Amino acid sequence: MAYSLPLWVKYKISGGVALYPRVPALGAEAIVDLIVERTLYFDRVIERVVEQVDQLVVMGAGYDMGAYGKLQGKNLSFFELDQPSVQTHKLATLESSGIASEHVTFVSVDFTNENAMGRLIESGFDTSKKTLFLWEGVTLYLSEADVRKTMRGICNTATAGSVLLADIYAQRFIEIAGKTSAKKTLDATDEGLDFGLNFSTKHEESLSVFVESESMPVGECFFLGEKSDKGPFVVVVEAIID
Repeated sequence: MAYSLPLWVKYKISGGVALYPRVPALGAEAIVDLIVERTLYFDRVIERVVEQVDQLVVMGAGYDMGAYGKLQGKNLSFFELDQPSVQTHKLATLESSGIASEHVTFVSVDFTNENAMGRLIESGFDTSKKTLFLWEGVTLYLSEADVRKTMRGICNTATAGSVLLADIYAQRFIEIAGKTSAKKTLDATDEGLDFGLNFSTKHEESLSVFVESESMPVGECFFLGEKSDKGPFVVVVEAIID
């Protein structure tokens, strides 16, 4: 979507839409709207929850810049978890761009082979403080077992009132992405798509059963594309630690 970047930046600065990104009604989104709409729904929940927490943890942070914008003005402790190679490149990029990162604690972790919560605690995470965990654009690259392991770790570690905000994809999205031109990109980056839920029928029930099976009630959620006959292709979900 590189062709749309200037219009997306204009939208983020001015709040006005010019050609792109379009802002469809909830449920009427198409897959082409994924990145923009997913971000908008994440932002909506973040804005509501952020005043109620003391820590923000970005899971699989990649090149996410949420901790360097307006959230930086909040009285929060910031943590970013990701693979060492990604973090090293991000830190170098931040430095070369003149963007301060001293307020962020970077935690290197392999979600498949390491205890993410253990690494987080070792790095200064306070288990007694309410926390917002952001997990955007990650679950689809993991196995169901790894997704559940991470959710269970958060649930067993974070204090009551903390929130996990994540996107979970439909099985049909995983299948489509694995067959289209996106597969070339995934192959080039040595990434594979794995975990998804069946949203073709009773998508709300499917989501609730999965999240609640890890002892987290479902809070606010946004099903993108749910007005389609095929059902939604992704959901942005707030899971609450109680």
